Amino acid sequence: MKRKLIAGLLLLATLASAATIQLVWDANAPAENVTGYNVYERVGTTTNWTRLQSVQTNGVTLASVGIGSHTYAVTATNVVGESPLSLPVSTTIPTDAQAPANVTIKIVVTVTVP
Repeated sequence: MKRKLIAGLLLLATLASAATIQLVWDANAPAENVTGYNVYERVGTTTNWTRLQSVQTNGVTLASVGIGSHTYAVTATNVVGESPLSLPVSTTIPTDAQAPANVTIKIVVTVTVP
């Protein structure tokens, strides 16, 4: 039986410093046999997603992030393939040297599979 993967049921983007972003999401259920997650980014107003990393855990720290607007989404992978993108989260790296402390963006995704 093939199961449809759902990635990033809860995706948090935390601004850790002016140049570092921490992304954390809920891991998929063990029954989905997830082999990893792909982290994607859009910068500024572009509509194209770029795969940044493939990871085996449900979180990643992105260092040396440039100034400006950044949008992130995650997919889950297993032997069947890759899930659709999670709902995106966005954050902005300010132009000043000091980033605001403890900024967290939280999105809860509800997915209905027919």
